[in-house]
Amino acid sequence: MWPGDRKVAVWVALNIECFIPGQGGPALQPHLARGEDIANYDWREYGNRAGFWRLLDMLSELPVPVTAAVNGDMCQRHPDIVRAVSKAGWAVMAHGLDNSTPHYGLTPEAERDRIEARWRCSPRRPAGNRSAG
Repeated sequence: MWPGDRKVAVWVALNIECFIPGQGGPALQPHLARGEDIANYDWREYGNRAGFWRLLDMLSELPVPVTAAVNGDMCQRHPDIVRAVSKAGWAVMAHGLDNSTPHYGLTPEAERDRIEARWRCSPRRPAGNRSAG
């Protein structure tokens, strides 16, 4: 049962991701996905240039908790975004290193350790699920 006998729960979880230009990841226009191309790079990076900041402004006006699913390499690529997530007080959920490098086969602890090693631009580190195991 949800608090107050509510019937619906909403989880606001934003993926805050980075892609490595010229490497793998989904393609908006697969026929253009050979090497570096503007169309596929641009739609991936829009969120980091503009979309994130618009959502940050909107969500700061609403009384809702937010979880940010953050790639570990965001500290190197977009430290201003990671600092803004931390300052907003959002929960941080580790979300791989980047969205171009496969990270399959790692235990949750090993993935968290790899991400935490890159997490230098924010005082709030992703905690992960320390009770799992």
